[in-house]
Amino acid sequence: MKNYLLLLVLFPFLSLSQKKVIDHTVYDNWKKIENAIVSSDGRYVAYEITPHKGDGFLYIYHVESGRLDSIFRAKEPKFSPTSDMLAFRITPGYDTLRKVELEKVDKKKWPKDSLGIYVFAKDTLLRIPKIKTYKFNDAERYFFYTVEDNKLPETPKAPEPKKKKKEKKKKKDSAEVKPVEYKSDGTVLTLFDPADLGTTKFKDVVDYSLAEKSSSFAFVTHKKEKEDSFYLHVYKDRSNLVSEFPGKKAYRQINFSENGEQLAFMQSSDTNKVKQFDLYLYNLSSKEMKQIAKESADLAAGKGVSENYKPLFSLDDRFLF
Repeated sequence: MKNYLLLLVLFPFLSLSQKKVIDHTVYDNWKKIENAIVSSDGRYVAYEITPHKGDGFLYIYHVESGRLDSIFRAKEPKFSPTSDMLAFRITPGYDTLRKVELEKVDKKKWPKDSLGIYVFAKDTLLRIPKIKTYKFNDAERYFFYTVEDNKLPETPKAPEPKKKKKEKKKKKDSAEVKPVEYKSDGTVLTLFDPADLGTTKFKDVVDYSLAEKSSSFAFVTHKKEKEDSFYLHVYKDRSNLVSEFPGKKAYRQINFSENGEQLAFMQSSDTNKVKQFDLYLYNLSSKEMKQIAKESADLAAGKGVSENYKPLFSLDDRFLF
């Protein structure tokens, strides 16, 4: 009987000794769930499972079928308002970034994030390298993103017809106009349509804004020939250019009203490094533009419109703050 009692007493201690000791060596394997979101129609759920150290996965759960997909190193998921696609960042990886950090590589030369676009209806995953920004609006299916590069894809040239042997070479037309060369701080802005995977691209873009409840959008382009010039382009949709405003020294804080019919923005012709801005209001339907505030006329002496605050419309479009 004493032997049995001894085994019963020792058994709890033996089982405890087999458990892994929790110390600092286990921290890197601990995982957490982050950025859990649900699509507006409730058909999809996306979430990240991230280890304390290293690269995690983005999981996409299809509620109706129970299917679970995963994408390595993906982060920051965003469903489209129409629930037809999911956008997210794909990082270069923890080890890759840690290596360039230890080697003290200039951050401008670090590997860039990619953009992932998963289109549900087509079960298609697209990857776009060197992503900068990406945005949805609340009304349209279109998706906007910018990349680090500023080169549009080249259109393939049609083959030239073969010349006859006796045909003499024609002199080049002296009136032929060559495109003006310039530099730009801008990059390519792409409008993506998940319905047909089609894209519309604009180059030299330094800033852009989307209307929340319509297909209107606007963007600022930059060109430097002898001096810097900025241009404002306003669209009702991707094929309907409403207005192009002439070159200025700066455009700032472009913002649409809720219904996309009015656009507020700041512009400056000031050549000084610290610029003074005037505030304008533009109506897309009537194409009427009003100057709302000008430093010399409308504000107290020494005061100006702040370029650090975006003008905001009231929800009923009656007021501009």
